[in-house]
Amino acid sequence: MDFNLDETQQDLKKLAAEVLAREGDEDRLWQAGLMSVCVPEAAGGAGLGPVEMAVVLREVG
Repeated sequence: MDFNLDETQQDLKKLAAEVLAREGDEDRLWQAGLMSVCVPEAAGGAGLGPVEMAVVLREVG
């Protein structure tokens, strides 16, 4: 079983770190779409899963 982050998860981690380094506030995370990664696409989210959300939340701290 492979526990490494896939490319999408690595990209999310990098984006979250970059947004937090630049701005460091919650509004920027929402604007970047990082707080809705596990919301269905039909509802305006990215339609990803809980692992991807966990990757983002880990970066947030």
